Amino acid sequence: MPLLLDTYNILHVTGVLPPEAAGIDVAGLIDLLAGSRFRAEQVVLVCDGNPHRGQGRYEPSAQHRVIYSGKKESADDVIVRMIAHSSAPRRLTVVSSDQEIIRTARRRRCPTMSSEKLLEVLAEDHAAPRPHTRSAAGRKPRAPLSAASVEEWIKVFGLNDSELRIPPSPRRREG
Repeated sequence: MPLLLDTYNILHVTGVLPPEAAGIDVAGLIDLLAGSRFRAEQVVLVCDGNPHRGQGRYEPSAQHRVIYSGKKESADDVIVRMIAHSSAPRRLTVVSSDQEIIRTARRRRCPTMSSEKLLEVLAEDHAAPRPHTRSAAGRKPRAPLSAASVEEWIKVFGLNDSELRIPPSPRRREG
């Protein structure tokens, strides 16, 4: 389900993200989204004004699109217009704590989420262990192969002691 974000409304919420993720900019929000349960969703981040020099850089992607409202209108105006023109508003989740945007979204039957709730979900996902990034030190050690298993693999691969560079086993017979 695509997400439509009132970006600056979200970025100005305080006290929800953990200290290491707090104070993010647009690029930081995109990073949190990419590492969350929303990573596969299409996300449109709508921002007021124009991009600022020196703000965090982000890689354009098929998943995340950033729209700036420009000087003549607000991000709220852009979001309201996008909701009004959506061909599938029930599939569009609108994220904002702005009451006008929430009312507009609900009139079109868009699911809504508050900025605080989105940040709570992102903080939860940020804190969750990621199984694919666990270090070897964090894994349960595997039991070593039994001597019989080692012998079997040596036979399967047709290896000899010189190839293995191990001293010959007293139990293993050459042949």
